[in-house]
This record gives sequence, C-alpha cells and structure tokens, in this order.
Amino acid sequence: MKENEVKKAKEIVNNILSGLSVSAKANVFAIEEYLKIEIEGKDSSLLIGYHGDNLRALRHLLSSIIRKQISEDIVVMVDVGGYVAGKERRIQKMAQKAIDEAKKKGKADLPPMTSFERRIAHSYIADQGLTSESEGEGQERHIVVKK
Repeated sequence: MKENEVKKAKEIVNNILSGLSVSAKANVFAIEEYLKIEIEGKDSSLLIGYHGDNLRALRHLLSSIIRKQISEDIVVMVDVGGYVAGKERRIQKMAQKAIDEAKKKGKADLPPMTSFERRIAHSYIADQGLTSESEGEGQERHIVVKK
C-alpha cells in the first residue's frame, strides 16, 4: 500500500470522527494488504457501542468510503480503544479450548459468531495445524473444528 493512500485514508477517518463530534484520534497504517485504523480517545465507549454495534457500523462506513475513494482491494481493520484486540484474545482462547477438545474427541463446535469473529477463529485454528469450517445459517453460523 502506498504512503499517499494511507495519508488519504487517515484524512477520511479524521473527517468522519470530526463529523461525529467525538473526542478521538486515529492512527492509520498499512500492514501488507491491510489498512489498520486504531482509534483512541475519551469517546471510545460511544464509538464502540453496545456489544460493539457502533464499532461494526463505523468499520462498515469507513471500509465503504475508503474502498470507494482509494481502492476496492483494501481490507480495512478498525479497532477502538483496544476493543477488537481484546475480542481477538477471547476468541483465540475459545478456539484453543475447541482445539484441545477436537484433539481428544475428533471434533468440537464453537458457539455462533459474526463473520469477523469466525475469520479470527479460522485463522488461529489453521495456525495451530487443525482444520475448521463454518456451518449453519444466519445468526446460528458457527465453526466446527476437526482434527
């Protein structure tokens, strides 16, 4: 990702935060094909919302605008106040328990998760050398870990 694309993305993020009249600052940087946006400030809890609802909406908004104005190929990751980083750690712990169970019993199920959460779990499970697949529909979509 080019430096001018990161600069443009930071401008977009700061304009959105300014338009929302929130007290928060954004750090924007590129990691391979990802654009990582970390937002910190007094209004972090407002930006996160109930169970991350506002954060998901903010991520969708920022991703849509950035992809339209910069490049369709950019994968945008947004974290506010370390919320996503903490959630990643919790998902990895759940996945590890399922991995341990799958090693003993041959397979294990994780509870239903959003597509973003499943992506984190699938990646972690693959890094541990096991296979996983999503099953179910809608709100009941979950991961099955196999030995």
